[in-house]
Amino acid sequence: MKSRIVMSMLAGATLLASSLLGAAPARSADVPAEFGTDWHDPITAAPPVTRPSGKSCQVTVAEAQFRDFTPYKGAYTPPDGCGASWSKVVLRMDGKVKGRQFDRLGYLHVGGVEIFRTSTPEPSPDGIEWSVEKDVTRYSDTFRRAQDVEMLIGNVVDDTYTGVIDVKVTLTFYAGRPAANATH
Repeated sequence: MKSRIVMSMLAGATLLASSLLGAAPARSADVPAEFGTDWHDPITAAPPVTRPSGKSCQVTVAEAQFRDFTPYKGAYTPPDGCGASWSKVVLRMDGKVKGRQFDRLGYLHVGGVEIFRTSTPEPSPDGIEWSVEKDVTRYSDTFRRAQDVEMLIGNVVDDTYTGVIDVKVTLTFYAGRPAANATH
């Protein structure tokens, strides 16, 4: 019992001393010079999305710069010249950002269906570029007709956070029938 009282008194004295001496939480400073300003662009350890040989058609689904929480709104039109069925559909998002920014979360909806969710990398002061691919063949029924598109990568740009997120999303359609044993 006596030791608890002594420990409580020591804890109280420590708290009081740190308050009186102006102890403050550690603050982040500028990036140390040894870290440089031109960091490597992000890479992934996952294998690339396989692509069938043969005819393909590409459609740009979204091309936008995200500065705030205003979603990109556009329209999707099915590709011409790749037939009515596709053996594979591959989504590709290319992005770039320069300046100071945190990683941001985002989504892409086609016809109200979320086909992609993402997170951006944190940039270097000199900027970075990255790309992401996803097999979206499972959404083929959604892609057969014109649809509304909405994409958002919520962002804050001000005097502190200066990175505007610039992205382009495409869908590449490969003509043919999906393999009977294909897993998506």
